[in-house]
Amino acid sequence: MKNLAWGAALLVMIAAVLLTDATPVRKAESRHGTATSAQAVARGTGATQPGTSRGQRRSDPIAARVPILVVGDSLEVGTGPHLERALGEQVRVFARRGRPSAEGLRVLRRRLRESHGVVVFDLGSNDDRVGPAGLARSMRAARRLITPRRCMVVATLNPDRREPLNEVIRRIATRRHVVLFDWQRLTKRRPDLLSEDGIHAVPQGYAVRARKLIRTIRTCPVPRPASA
Repeated sequence: MKNLAWGAALLVMIAAVLLTDATPVRKAESRHGTATSAQAVARGTGATQPGTSRGQRRSDPIAARVPILVVGDSLEVGTGPHLERALGEQVRVFARRGRPSAEGLRVLRRRLRESHGVVVFDLGSNDDRVGPAGLARSMRAARRLITPRRCMVVATLNPDRREPLNEVIRRIATRRHVVLFDWQRLTKRRPDLLSEDGIHAVPQGYAVRARKLIRTIRTCPVPRPASA
């Protein structure tokens, strides 16, 4: 009888081990849906995720999680929330209605950090008073602060009467480490994105503007870390 009892206990233990091994892989919750435990560990260690190649991470600042700073005026007041929803903590937006580029330059000096790899300097709409010369001074000074270790993104303006300011913006965009987001060209093709004043966007226009701006940011080279 004692041998039978030991035999039964052994069978129970073997069955328990087999059931444990057959348990499916547990899924860990994430804000991007669900992922297996192995994928969750990969995120924690910074490993390359499925669908994101190492080559993409080397060439795309968004895939590489490069911190992005945005300094702007009312156009970024409308665009910024869409950028924040799309990019999360990767982006910081500092925008104010009516901000001229000279004020934006002061904000840039206060907010720029060593970790920032991309800076969107989305200004110029409120520079009618200082004209192209004033905008050019701000753009040159901003470029000296931002480049060459970071990518600078600038954007063209509406309406057509601001073409002299756009010439300044396009000229700075020909320099190294500067990328152009041609908002004016986009709205020429899609005038429905603009409000009646021809300057600001309609709500859907700001959503489109954010998506296109993100696409432009993706063309920035990923900055190399500073030498020790």
